[in-house]
Amino acid sequence: ELSFIADQAVFASEAEARTRLQPIATYLTEDTRRHVLVAGTTASGTEEFCQNLSQERADAVKKILVDYGAEENQITCMGLGFKNIFHVKDLEKGELVEEKARQNRAVYIVDRYSEEGKALLKSSKMQR
Repeated sequence: ELSFIADQAVFASEAEARTRLQPIATYLTEDTRRHVLVAGTTASGTEEFCQNLSQERADAVKKILVDYGAEENQITCMGLGFKNIFHVKDLEKGELVEEKARQNRAVYIVDRYSEEGKALLKSSKMQR
């Protein structure tokens, strides 16, 4: 999980993000047959904005992985918005609870062909 600033595709800490992504990039560069799914998420909000923002967050992670030498075709990005299996209920009485919302401003990276990866891809296609 990588955290982001509210309403932006900007890492809460780019240095930490790079440190955490380096081993994943190494994993990918050691065997180009490996593939990951990068799934961006958001706190609750308007559906279209959150969908776009979550995609931008996933793309920001992909950019760093590619900067570290991973091949673009090894990385599938998807924006999940706030309707996803990772979502923490972050609204109380219609108001955003910052502590909980912060947990939803994230990107998750899973093996593209794992059961979790397949389930995410399937759920994403069903939502559209």
